[in-house]
Order: sequence, then structure tokens, then C-alpha cells
Amino acid sequence: MFPLTMFNTHFCRFMRKNHVLDSETCDIYSIWDICPLSRWAKLNQMIHTCRLCRPEWFPFIFWLVLLLAGLGIITSLLEFLRICFCSAYQISMWRDRSYYIFGYSSLRRARFVGSYVMLSAWLLLVYGIIMVSPIYMRPWLMLHAIMIGFEMTTWLAKTILGRLTLELNMIVSLIMPILTHMMVRCVTNVFEEAIRNDVSDSLHVF
Repeated sequence: MFPLTMFNTHFCRFMRKNHVLDSETCDIYSIWDICPLSRWAKLNQMIHTCRLCRPEWFPFIFWLVLLLAGLGIITSLLEFLRICFCSAYQISMWRDRSYYIFGYSSLRRARFVGSYVMLSAWLLLVYGIIMVSPIYMRPWLMLHAIMIGFEMTTWLAKTILGRLTLELNMIVSLIMPILTHMMVRCVTNVFEEAIRNDVSDSLHVF
């Protein structure tokens, strides 16, 4: 009797490298595998299987996350510099909110700390993406999960109490951060799996 063992990912990648298997046989994640052909069949399959993090979509998710992280750094840095050096700069919320407990000076100091923390998180996220280091991406995921939880709790409480009307733009503003979190989580999971299998060469930007 011969023992039966399953082919692991290393054997699959070896066969693919020697052109024995086609490129879609193994789940190979790469940031450069951007096919210009139509992806309608894959999109339809993704919708039915509810799986966003797939190898054929990973290049688009990766570069979109890197672009969003760059925009996050610019936004947080500009706000941090304005609070530091522009005394006339009026802080504002991206959603209409009123705080009756804290004064304006307290809110300004809180925004200063918040912008510094978010700037650090965005910088760590970009560093983790470029260097394929998921450990540097976890602070952003943790902070973003806390903010999403706070936003969802506030939205749900105001909706139940009748202080907030359900509108389309509000739903979109809640869904977009969740999608962003899912994409960053996808990149993190792919990095962790690639490091475990020692196949992270195709994930490096440089």
C-alpha cells in the first residue's frame, strides 16, 4: 500500500513555474497580474460565492488599497499641520454632529491627538504594504474597526430614537469604510498566507 498525500501549494507552484499547469490552476496572488480582458464571469462567480479576496481581483484590490492609504496620509498630514500651525483653523466633522459636553478647545486637542494617531496608522499601513509586513498593517485595522463600531453604534442608536432619517447618502457613507476595511483585511490575509508559504516574491512592489 502506498500512502496518499495531498499536493501542497509548493508543488502546485513548481508545476506552474515549469508550465505544466496553467496560471489559474493555483491560487497565485500577484500585484502585477492585471489582465485587460473582461472579468465578467469572475465577477459573477464572486457575487455568487460572496468572496471578495480572490487571486484574479487581488491586483486591483492591492493598488486601490495603496492609493487610499496614500490619500489617507495626505489628508491626515494636512489636518495635523493645520491644527499645529494655523490657530484660526476651524475643525469640522465630516458628518453633522453637535457635542454639548466638551468645549471647542477640548475638541481641538482631541482632533490633534486623533490626527497624529491616524497619520501614524496610515504611515504604518503604507510601510506594511510596500514591505509585505502584515504586522505593521494591524494598528490601522484595529483603529478602523473601533471607528466603524462607534459609527455603527451611533447610527443605530439615533435611528432607533428617531433622531436620524435613513437616507441613501448616509448608507453609502457607512458602507464605504466597511468595504475599505475588507480590502485592507484581504491584503493582510494574503500577506500572512504568502509569508507562511514562503511565496511573497510576487507581492513586493520593489
